[in-house]
Amino acid sequence: MIRPSTLLAVALLSMPLPAQESISLHRGTALTVRTVTADVHRPTGLAIDPAGMLWAAESESAMILRIDPRTGTKSVVLQKPFSITSVQGSPTISAIYGIVVDPDFAGTHPYLYLAHATDDGTQHVTRMTYAGERLTDPVVLLSTDPVPSSQPCSLLLLPDGTLLFGTGSFDTPAPQEMTSTCGKVLRLRTDGTAPDDNPSYDPLAPTAARSYVYTRGHRAVQGMVRVPRLDAQLEGTIYATEWGSKAGDEINVLASGKNYGWPNIEGYCASSTSANTCPRTTADALFTGIAYYAHPAIPEWGRKLLVGSYRLERLLVMDLAADGSIANKDATRDPQNVTTLADSNIVLFANQGIPERPRDVLAANDGRIYIALHQITDEGGIDRIVVLENPNMQVLVSAVHEVPNGSGLVVSPNPVTDHMTVRMSDVPTSAWTLTCTDQLGRTMFTTTVAAGTDNVTIPCAELPSGAYGISVHHGPSTFHTTVIR
Repeated sequence: MIRPSTLLAVALLSMPLPAQESISLHRGTALTVRTVTADVHRPTGLAIDPAGMLWAAESESAMILRIDPRTGTKSVVLQKPFSITSVQGSPTISAIYGIVVDPDFAGTHPYLYLAHATDDGTQHVTRMTYAGERLTDPVVLLSTDPVPSSQPCSLLLLPDGTLLFGTGSFDTPAPQEMTSTCGKVLRLRTDGTAPDDNPSYDPLAPTAARSYVYTRGHRAVQGMVRVPRLDAQLEGTIYATEWGSKAGDEINVLASGKNYGWPNIEGYCASSTSANTCPRTTADALFTGIAYYAHPAIPEWGRKLLVGSYRLERLLVMDLAADGSIANKDATRDPQNVTTLADSNIVLFANQGIPERPRDVLAANDGRIYIALHQITDEGGIDRIVVLENPNMQVLVSAVHEVPNGSGLVVSPNPVTDHMTVRMSDVPTSAWTLTCTDQLGRTMFTTTVAAGTDNVTIPCAELPSGAYGISVHHGPSTFHTTVIR
């Protein structure tokens, strides 16, 4: 039976909530919920580097952690007080909301890009260098006009090497003003300049606010995700979560040059105009992080959006129609809350009987899902980062010569050197296809191997350093594993 998510929340929160160490999905997949670390406070900004290490920010303490997801061992690589130099002076970082790892992090660009606020009420994109177990050499790439200091911001790396920076505004007219950087999604290069193909780029004023604007009319963009190349129909679609004023939290599809209405218009609509691009759905949910999932490790969640809900204390699994619209909605409902979810679309987390609120969601290339969870109690609660995984389809990448994936596929050596050999355990009776993708879902190479041949060797000397997903398609079967270069 389909029920509105708000009604479901009331019903479930009235009952004791056991800690979930496993999740049984409706088609039989059993997932484990493993705590990566509980030694963390208000985590957000999850990211994975080419070595498979997990990065997270503590939003309130402005610390950045580098965590081994296998053992939970963590190191603090940035902590307060830490000041930056910007056009406003030398403010201190007060909160960090987003982290992006440079694609060449393991090579010549060991950079992290941070979306953060400072104590003077401005938001920034800052590049930092990872060296000697510490983040150093901050370079401010872009700063906004002042906004409320509690206002979150978000960051997304695109395949062309540019960054999308979602900035806050709350209840001001700034989102419609092209002279302001607030209430926008801004697009910038990793050197801080505005790309000249931005929709309102002005060659006579390349540093003006309008030159950076990618979209406008936003209140508070919380998370963004781009659909990778693995989805031929939706490749390149950018979904974003956004907080409304009192309800009407939105999931939007971002498109260059579009206006998303705030503060003049909010709520669900069926027909977009030049003054307002309709959201894909709305809910009284406080949407937070968002991830796109398409890995066969969890077939029930294939080609779906995984969205955190801070208010409902749930992970929401959103079904996507063929055209990319969100199927879990009823357009006849209140425009501020058209989302409808069945039990199979909701995942509950609790620790010691107390509900937990997803703040960020990260879908890794190997099929694992990392979630930053906050627990709100009078005593402060126990925050943690967990990983959801299908134990029947997972491989921990390690520095060994051969890594079988449990499904008849072996890749060696791993880490790869100037070559990589992929071998099937059985001799295929028909042709099979091998594809290698990077962390952004971009296809690095693909090759077809003839029937009767159980292995193929691929030159990798020109493959940049990083983590890659290897997929082998053979008839109705698909095998996956992860390697490091």
